[in-house]
Amino acid sequence: MSNVDGLTALGLRAGENARWRRRDNERWSTGRIAALEGDGSIRLIDNKGATVSLPVSSIEVNKFGRRGAAGWEPASSRGARTEQLGLL
Repeated sequence: MSNVDGLTALGLRAGENARWRRRDNERWSTGRIAALEGDGSIRLIDNKGATVSLPVSSIEVNKFGRRGAAGWEPASSRGARTEQLGLL
């Protein structure tokens, strides 16, 4: 399975906005999803260009509500949700 297939199985896309923090008392770091690592963690690139690999459970991804409002959701719940695929 390639990195893209693995991310798709989790409901994620390379280049998608994400945020994470290593401990509950830290500020959120923001960046973009880069790839799926061999051990199942997600490789992220922060706003300064540094890479970090973290488990899916510690990452939140950008989402849009029914009326278009932006928010965050755990990356682990994204893969469990079903979405209608685009037509083209």
